[in-house]
Amino acid sequence: MNAGGQLIKRSAIDDLINNINKGSIKSWDDVHAFYKQQGENYANDKLVHSLSAFESVHHLSIKNIDAGALKDLLRSAVHTKERMTNCISESRAKDYQNPFRLMVYENEKEMEKVLGSFESNSFIRQEKENLEAFKLEVNALLK
Repeated sequence: MNAGGQLIKRSAIDDLINNINKGSIKSWDDVHAFYKQQGENYANDKLVHSLSAFESVHHLSIKNIDAGALKDLLRSAVHTKERMTNCISESRAKDYQNPFRLMVYENEKEMEKVLGSFESNSFIRQEKENLEAFKLEVNALLK
């Protein structure tokens, strides 16, 4: 559930509401502690959700996956990350090429001074670095 911009499992929200109704959560500090704990749980909750979705889509159990299928999965993950990185780059390139974006600037040079160049876009560079790190990690696992 989206709980004020923080994604939290529905069961945890139900527990929060029940604990408020029972009186075991009595203050805003208690509620904030709940939110803090849920933030710490987020990475694990996201992983569990992802694995569940994977099993549902591919009709296989992570517990019973063999080495060959796992290698295929890792290669597929690299391919997906490459596509996502390319799409990010293509999408940002459209922003720089959009004539309507240029309308608020005197010329392209001014736009580049304000926005930076496409080639120096920190988000694109970071995603490309993340992709390369991911490839190295997967290659190490495949060996």
